[in-house]
Amino acid sequence: MLVISSPNQSAAHEWEPESNSFMCSRAPFGGLMKHLIPHSKEWFAALAGMDPQQAAATKKIVKSAGAENVCSLCGDRPASDYEVADKWFDPDTPVTYRLCEDCLSTLATNEGERLVPFSSAAR
Repeated sequence: MLVISSPNQSAAHEWEPESNSFMCSRAPFGGLMKHLIPHSKEWFAALAGMDPQQAAATKKIVKSAGAENVCSLCGDRPASDYEVADKWFDPDTPVTYRLCEDCLSTLATNEGERLVPFSSAAR
């Protein structure tokens, strides 16, 4: 999966800097987290910092498709932008995806992700 989440939903956690730490905060609906446009240069940089293999796979998918408006996971079209709602994230974690209907359904069913349409107001 593309995100790091904490099983503890009751409070924000702070880890010590000496342990390669980070601050976590809850991503409220509509979010205060990083709402990077999926497949943008900034989005790929943030994803590469968190999950280099997924970033490389998604770059390959986008390059093979010859367009950025494809699903981040499988390359299908059409794909729409979504944000993860109601989870804890490192402030540098991208919480947006570009997904086709099949991958959206799979993430919701198999991964328990709550994804909502990415509001243009959050951009």
